[in-house]
Amino acid sequence: MAKPRTMTGLGTTGGQRTGKGPPRGSSHGSATPVLTGSVSSRTDFVTFHEGYIRHYIALADTKAAILFALIGAILAYLSNKRPFYDLLTNPACTLAWISAVACTAFLTLSAYASLMVIAPRRGSGGEKLVFFGAVAKYSKSDDYVAAITAASDDELTAARIRHSYDVSKICDHKYSILRASIWLGAVGMVLVFPFIRLLAPPP
Repeated sequence: MAKPRTMTGLGTTGGQRTGKGPPRGSSHGSATPVLTGSVSSRTDFVTFHEGYIRHYIALADTKAAILFALIGAILAYLSNKRPFYDLLTNPACTLAWISAVACTAFLTLSAYASLMVIAPRRGSGGEKLVFFGAVAKYSKSDDYVAAITAASDDELTAARIRHSYDVSKICDHKYSILRASIWLGAVGMVLVFPFIRLLAPPP
């Protein structure tokens, strides 16, 4: 005779589900995964990760702002030099003209990329309790209060984790563009060196 099947992995501890049972449905548009471990350890980790991401986003924005200012200063310096301006605005199939165009193009692309790092981005993977854009869509503050009040501790923690994931994607995108900006700027600065003698003031 076949033995009756028993349910495993679905226990309860202090009112909280444990194990690997199916996710509980959520009224906020996505299923809430079963969170194991102590509440304090999860909260501490989420708080740490939120601070970690904020730090690296601020660092990327700072680096991009410095790079944008540096590249902008170089472009302004070049554009104010008459010999360079005359060379750039008089197309000719010469190495000097090609170098001037390439130098300007690389520096301009670098400045644009660094500006795109700083430009604010909005993105949410469906999380509706933390992301400011989703919160602003509530018709009134009482509706938002009701949504927070109705959510369980696990749902609130899961919302923070989802938001941290969304912000991590933004952070990764920022650093991808920042790396491109640095390399473009480096090539542009190398191409500037041949013009140092040309642009140097006469003795």
